[in-house]
Amino acid sequence: MNVAALRLLRYACVLTLATSSLARAGSLLTDSPTMLSNWSVLSGSFVSVQDNSFEPASTSATYRMFISYGSGNVAEAPSLANVSAFVGANVNIGGTALDAGGAVEGSATSQTFSGHAGDVVTFSYDFLTGAEAELSLYPPADLAVVEGSGAKFADDYAFVAITHGGVTNVIRLADMLSPGYQDASALTNYVYSYDTGFQTFSLTLPAGLNLADTSYTISFGVMDGGTPAQPVHGEESALLLESLDLNSPQAVPLPSSCVAGAVLFSALAVYRRGKRLHKYL
Repeated sequence: MNVAALRLLRYACVLTLATSSLARAGSLLTDSPTMLSNWSVLSGSFVSVQDNSFEPASTSATYRMFISYGSGNVAEAPSLANVSAFVGANVNIGGTALDAGGAVEGSATSQTFSGHAGDVVTFSYDFLTGAEAELSLYPPADLAVVEGSGAKFADDYAFVAITHGGVTNVIRLADMLSPGYQDASALTNYVYSYDTGFQTFSLTLPAGLNLADTSYTISFGVMDGGTPAQPVHGEESALLLESLDLNSPQAVPLPSSCVAGAVLFSALAVYRRGKRLHKYL
């Protein structure tokens, strides 16, 4: 291998080291009564902290974030337009074919953090819903009946959104038609009839046009289904969040060619210094 090739290999290995991401991990939701201190809350939103007396945790967490849109009996939460402006994108996202579409009001909260493309955000959530007229007539276990009837729902739902480089992606987490609902009426201090149980969700941070931009914003919200012409204000739906963690990929191991090349490059440097020294003896 000549000197030029060794130099090229050396620079390639340096580049590999520079672009390898060291393993990082951090929590975006502290397990404490003050967990909301790092979060921005849309004015008028119903966002609070609940402990284990509200519902047993799915993990070792003692506290979790609670998001709802109020009592549900009247329009009292921020409007769809205000929630969308806060998140940075239209959060009126469609659900299933049974969803009548539309959202009237909702609540939202967000946090801006430092991350890199490829980092993974993982969290646990539980979507809760009251005995809306639709679910009173057709409990989640009997949705097959509704699917055959062609009925439409004013569908409450929860969402998560990621913003980076001026682009916001909104993802529907759960709604009143999500599979796997369970009876929640027996839980302590519970005002909801059904819940999905805690589910684990992960998303990968996207890359932007500016590779130096490490700023990301994650938002969560709960929306009251309906339309301005036909708002539906029944019993509320809500979202519980816990164990919101940011994890980065492990460091990329150096290729064996880099290790071998480094040895050869060092040996060549020693040999050349020896020749120059011998010249003057």
